[in-house]
Amino acid sequence: MSALSFYQESIDSWNANAEFWDNGVGEQGNKYWKALQLPTLKRMLQVKPGSKALDLATGNGLAARWLASEGASVLATDGSEKMLERAKLRHYAVYDDSISYRQLDVTDIAAFEALERDPVVAGGFDIILINMAIMDIATLEPMAKSLPRLLKKDGVFVATLLHPVFWTSGATRNIEILDDVRTMQSVVVRGKMIRKTNKVYEIPIKNNSVLATDIKKIKAQRQPDTDREEDETEQGLRVFDPAYMNTAVVQSKITYINGQDGILRYRGYPIQELVKKSNFLETAFLLIYGELPTKSQYNTWHEEIMHHTFIHSDIEGMFKSFRYDSHPMSMLTAAFSTMGAFAPEANPSLRGQKLYSNAASGNRESLEVLDKQIFRIIGKAPTLAAASYRMRQGRPFNRPAQGLSYTGNFLYLLDNLSGHQYQPHPVLEKALDALFIIHADHEVNCSTATVLQVGSSLVDPYSVIAAGCAALYGPSHGGASESAIRMLIEIGSPENVPAFMEKVEKRERVLVGFGHRVYKNVDPRSTAIRALAEEVFAVTGRNKLLDTALVLAEYASKSEFMRKRNLYPNVDFYSGLIYQAMGFPLDFYPVLFAVPRCVGWLAHWRQQMLSPGGVKIWRPRQLYAGEGEREYVPAEQRKEKSEATVFDAPVEVGHGADSKRNALATYKDESGNTWTKSKL
Repeated sequence: MSALSFYQESIDSWNANAEFWDNGVGEQGNKYWKALQLPTLKRMLQVKPGSKALDLATGNGLAARWLASEGASVLATDGSEKMLERAKLRHYAVYDDSISYRQLDVTDIAAFEALERDPVVAGGFDIILINMAIMDIATLEPMAKSLPRLLKKDGVFVATLLHPVFWTSGATRNIEILDDVRTMQSVVVRGKMIRKTNKVYEIPIKNNSVLATDIKKIKAQRQPDTDREEDETEQGLRVFDPAYMNTAVVQSKITYINGQDGILRYRGYPIQELVKKSNFLETAFLLIYGELPTKSQYNTWHEEIMHHTFIHSDIEGMFKSFRYDSHPMSMLTAAFSTMGAFAPEANPSLRGQKLYSNAASGNRESLEVLDKQIFRIIGKAPTLAAASYRMRQGRPFNRPAQGLSYTGNFLYLLDNLSGHQYQPHPVLEKALDALFIIHADHEVNCSTATVLQVGSSLVDPYSVIAAGCAALYGPSHGGASESAIRMLIEIGSPENVPAFMEKVEKRERVLVGFGHRVYKNVDPRSTAIRALAEEVFAVTGRNKLLDTALVLAEYASKSEFMRKRNLYPNVDFYSGLIYQAMGFPLDFYPVLFAVPRCVGWLAHWRQQMLSPGGVKIWRPRQLYAGEGEREYVPAEQRKEKSEATVFDAPVEVGHGADSKRNALATYKDESGNTWTKSKL
């Protein structure tokens, strides 16, 4: 491989991994930076205020920001466009006058010559730094020729690189990725076990992915001086990916997300088009069965769903057994779990473990049982949700209505207070239907991954949906709309927005309802419901909270801080506003998320059950980092840990039911022994 090709491959790799690297190094640097690099750079560079510095290979700008904080004026360069973008994302206004950025190919003498002619560089640099990058540069001649001309006579040049002492001797692995971007054909990964074996492993890449089982084929002999027995070195290389940051656990045909371009499609249809032209039950059919239904298919589908809206009286009794202040999401989760007891014919533990997976071969009985549970769950979800709401309100439960739409019936179940014919407001019904479409699915998120994990055990679908509800209940998932409204309540009024945003920019407050882990552009769901929100406000009226939200969104759209970080209002921001305008209590927001998401969960569960190769139970691996084998020590010989922490034993807990009187009372057991709780 030529030096130029090697360098270009290195740049391509940095571009591809820029976000991963930036997340690992972070704003203030990792432990390696803080413990080793920074102290060394401070000692060697002795930065003086007013110094001019050239930071070659700036990465995410960590060293450049440090130099600027020491008073230097910094030109931060990098060969990777994406790494420079990450550096700029971490650039704050305080650095506007002290750091500038430029893409620079350090293997190109012409690039250095152009740099020398730049007026900004006139007089040369007091400091030139290349931190932890010199080993990635294929040819050093252009840099070696140019740096003496760029550095002042009394200037300082420092280059750092990883010393071999920090390598994991005998265990360092390098995976070299070769991409043929011209043909877009399957390519090869060559994995070399450095200092263990020179064997080359060929691993096919398909759909821009590699099989983890192919990675496992990379094996080596355990080195006793560096490898623990628990590392299982001889059993093959493992992939460590906490929080599923880059792991595809399933191949799916349901939902496509492109976070860079702000794209969301259900079975190929853009979400904006479905919100504008479809309805929730039609979209539900699309997600579960793959195509938009014909007119006759839709009529049958609608009839089956609405036929299954009633719930058993014993389930109503279960709702009445809850505390008056029980969270609606707790009640909904329990209700779905309980429903499994009312459908024993749907339980693979009772009917045979292949009850649903047999459907993959076209077994009519399995398909019938599978689809019937889909009808039941989608039909009963609004009824169960409404029961949790009415329970909290202290109102009797309504029976499902006839002649209403799916969302119209839901509003009836929630709100009808008389025997008169109830018709929801068409704008509110349309808005709720659109929100149901938007919330129906979002690829393999936390709750959907939970559904698939639990479903892989071949448990009944009611337990699967209950597990999805439990995951959705968490504040990091289904509770974001509620958090956004609470933030707006805290802001108080539109005139307080600038002061709040100033605290956000100083990292003193957290901004909720903006940005997304997947979308690095505008959230397509938020654009789909922005106009819808205005229609709802026109009906329900505006209030200070809504005015505050709109001022906040307007402020954010003009904020350089927000634009640099691609922070735009997301679906949680606008959906929370609509729910608030419609009068739903905050703790009901996750339930309004769960009802439509049942459709997405069922679509993924059905796809899983119909896998041609059968359903394999999900069994992730772990990297064991605990103690090696130890011998049991009798209790009387054990010693307290010399550096014990609060995590090494249970902390003392209070007992809320114990009154002060109980604590002071005297107790006597059958043997005549007495004690007081206050001395226990």
